[in-house]
Amino acid sequence: MRSGSTSTLLQRAGKQLQLLHTDPRALALSDCQLQSLGQSAHATIIKCGHHSLFFLFTHLISLYSKSDLQGDARAVLGLMPQPDVVPWTALTSGGLQNGRFAAALEHFREMQDDG
Repeated sequence: MRSGSTSTLLQRAGKQLQLLHTDPRALALSDCQLQSLGQSAHATIIKCGHHSLFFLFTHLISLYSKSDLQGDARAVLGLMPQPDVVPWTALTSGGLQNGRFAAALEHFREMQDDG
């Protein structure tokens, strides 16, 4: 992977969000229409080894969870060295939004056990 590919990806995302006249902080990759962009960002993170990108990881978890892709959301959470309450909440709330109440409760309990 060429150097700068992550910044290129994020620049493209920023341009797309500007075209939508949307505040990127509010949208933050959690819109289902941006699922393919999120998946591209996920692949880039894995290929480049940028495991310290907490902010992007959290939003990928939110994106996948809200899109009812709990397995993908869990995979991203598993890449985080020490996830705090924010990514756990993104995972849990996505489960709730999709009617997966037992899974959401299990995520909540895992978060409590994780400390």
